Amino acid sequence: MKCDSNPIVLSALLLGLLLSCSDRDDSKRENPFEPGDDDTLFRIVTTSNADTLYLSWELTDPEFSFDHYCIELGKPATVKTVGRDETMSYFTRVPYNEPVSVAISLMEGGKAVSTSTTQVKIDGLDKVIAGVIIPDRGSVTAGDGMYSILLPDGRSIFLMGDSYVGTVTGGQRPTSDPMYRNTYIVYDNGKVSAIYGPEVTKMLLLPYLPVTPTSKNGTGRDTVLWRVISCTSSRR
Repeated sequence: MKCDSNPIVLSALLLGLLLSCSDRDDSKRENPFEPGDDDTLFRIVTTSNADTLYLSWELTDPEFSFDHYCIELGKPATVKTVGRDETMSYFTRVPYNEPVSVAISLMEGGKAVSTSTTQVKIDGLDKVIAGVIIPDRGSVTAGDGMYSILLPDGRSIFLMGDSYVGTVTGGQRPTSDPMYRNTYIVYDNGKVSAIYGPEVTKMLLLPYLPVTPTSKNGTGRDTVLWRVISCTSSRR
């Protein structure tokens, strides 16, 4: 009896192919030319307020061997050394609205074993003063120049030049908002109160400011000079 062996051979080949496919690793293969997450030893986070740049970082491999950190600011050129256990630092007088490089290096034996560099740009806005002393409503909302004096009772008074007191909405103020020549803000434990308009038309004397005793005036008492804050009339 004749037997055609071709179907048998073909079936064997197909079975072998199926078995080889089932043994194949179908997991995703990583591109050997792309750096993985393990190549970054630490992550850097930057924030700012006014001209101060704040840095914080976190090691992704706490067991990595190094002695300390070396932090370099590109402009103004500044270098800081901080201990291995530190996770924060800061720089002041950083220029506004321009890219500035910051490099953090892990140092061991005087040599950098790993360095991460980033570019930062700060806006120069003092968000603390803007949010507390000159909020968008309920007080002086903008002023030209600012001086502050700590009062003996723990409060502070801020002296402003040309100022606005109108409400600011979405970063804009009405064009009808009048401008005052001088305004004053008293800060008391998170609360602010504004002095402006007719309240400063006459000479403003603040008896709770520091005073200066002078020589005896013949009565056995000191003559005290009151500190004058303003003797100008308000102008709208």
